[in-house]
Amino acid sequence: MPLILLGSENVYEWQLAAFAEALPAATFLAWYGHAEMAVFAPWCERSRRYHVWPFYGTVELLDARDQEVAAGQEAELVGTSLHRWVTPFIRYRTMDRAVRGPAGALPAGARFSSSIVSLDAAMRFSSRARGGACP
Repeated sequence: MPLILLGSENVYEWQLAAFAEALPAATFLAWYGHAEMAVFAPWCERSRRYHVWPFYGTVELLDARDQEVAAGQEAELVGTSLHRWVTPFIRYRTMDRAVRGPAGALPAGARFSSSIVSLDAAMRFSSRARGGACP
């Protein structure tokens, strides 16, 4: 059975549908992460919900006033690395958006309670013809 690894980028339903059509017996595994190594959140084994890996870093979902949001609300993903001793990232503002998952019961087999329902890690900047970035 093929395993398709989808790492550190958005995974869209149309992409999954195309992969499933080409490889119907494949298993898919996606995760959110970045080179700064402040946040790692793989898909849950039972759903396509991301679960924050607590041994890698801590995650906050903060609104425009730097307040944690409730389940179902979208906010900026802010991470703190737990293993970068020389150049730690503390409250690293990723500029990525996420929706906080529900609190409470987890799907059977889920390992960690910190869940994120969806992520929008789309690029927010593009290059100008003369250099520099534009929002």
